[in-house]
Amino acid sequence: MKYIQKGVEPSSLSAWKIKQGDKIPTWKSFRRTVVKEQLLETLLQEQGYICCYCGVAIDKGSCHIEHFKPQGTDESVRFDYFNLIVSCQGEDETQAKIPVHCGHQKDNWYDENLLVSPLIANCTVFFRYSAAGEILPTGASTFGRNIILAVQKPYYMVHLKKAIRQKWMLPYQLKK
Repeated sequence: MKYIQKGVEPSSLSAWKIKQGDKIPTWKSFRRTVVKEQLLETLLQEQGYICCYCGVAIDKGSCHIEHFKPQGTDESVRFDYFNLIVSCQGEDETQAKIPVHCGHQKDNWYDENLLVSPLIANCTVFFRYSAAGEILPTGASTFGRNIILAVQKPYYMVHLKKAIRQKWMLPYQLKK
């Protein structure tokens, strides 16, 4: 997990919300708007085109907009820009469309005392990564092991190991 520093809400989203007036539209009705596409692009740029939870590389075709605090828990956060982040699809590589990690695995689970947010600056202190690609809690973490384990699926592990190797090899490659 990497800290995501939120920028200013896109003006297109602000204008769209004002246009809605007092009604609270559904997320489903928002899906088919140009504003949603612009929002997705803004969020991707803000996150550096990585998943908010596992850090795997994503693009418009391999992600979804995630409500950190689920909209089903509190509909007032449905279009709150500071609650919106982008997650990988989290699908099983062998059984497409089966969510097994990240945002789709998290689903509507939300416990502010247990869930570590990528929107807090010190989110990285709750995790450590082994050379084998495992995500482990640190002593600072009370974060639920089930969520850490949910991220450690074969698809993710392959990408994490590759990222670790690239990070460790980069200093040596630069010296050549």
